[in-house]
Amino acid sequence: MRNLPIIQKPPFRSPCNRCGECCKAGPCTPACEMLQADENATCPALEIESDGKFSCGLYKRPFHYIKPEWAEHDISYRLLSDFIASTLGFGQGCGME
Repeated sequence: MRNLPIIQKPPFRSPCNRCGECCKAGPCTPACEMLQADENATCPALEIESDGKFSCGLYKRPFHYIKPEWAEHDISYRLLSDFIASTLGFGQGCGME
């Protein structure tokens, strides 16, 4: 596992503080499907921002991460990002119990 900064995880359903603990624990279902990510490893799309917090690269830059057969589909960046955000419950608070 990469040596990643530690930010205290907020309580379940509290606003996300971009600690990245959910992605450090393992990839989400879309990442497993689209990236063929190892379920027992840190998500390969976890990105560290300049402020030291984390973000979802699969949401921010999906075509940078997805496997080639997904990129061949006629799907827009915005549609794919919206799908990721909806699937992961962005805006609904911390989803990691």
